[in-house]
Amino acid sequence: MLKSFLVAVILIAFQSVYGQSTEDWITHFTNDDIRISVRRSDCHYPEKGVHNAYLLFRLENLTDSHLSVAYDLQRAYNGKASNPDTNGFSFELEPGEEIASDCDHLQDGLHLFIKMLEPKGKSILSGFELIDLTINGKNIAR
Repeated sequence: MLKSFLVAVILIAFQSVYGQSTEDWITHFTNDDIRISVRRSDCHYPEKGVHNAYLLFRLENLTDSHLSVAYDLQRAYNGKASNPDTNGFSFELEPGEEIASDCDHLQDGLHLFIKMLEPKGKSILSGFELIDLTINGKNIAR
């Protein structure tokens, strides 16, 4: 029941981020150690003829200790689960450090392709979930 509620809350938050490009970060997960935020960004690379929308992630270490953060990033396109070659990601964060993707630096594990803006693509991100979130080897979210 709680998991269904959390998934519904995540999907509502995802839809508000997914619908428009924004400079504002929306908190996806937070506890005493870490804050994980997301935002949608339209990224344009005219020299390559590429115009895509991405969901960008930001990880913030809220402690004055070093953190090792790992998670699996599951995603769905057009309502169907996607099985990419790489699902698991890990990051090292120094005390108070923040890492994030942006259009100039699309770091693996910190961004998700949403859709092609031009030409219009058929594949559209319809959902995502961070699972098996661990901090310093301790599982804090499934």
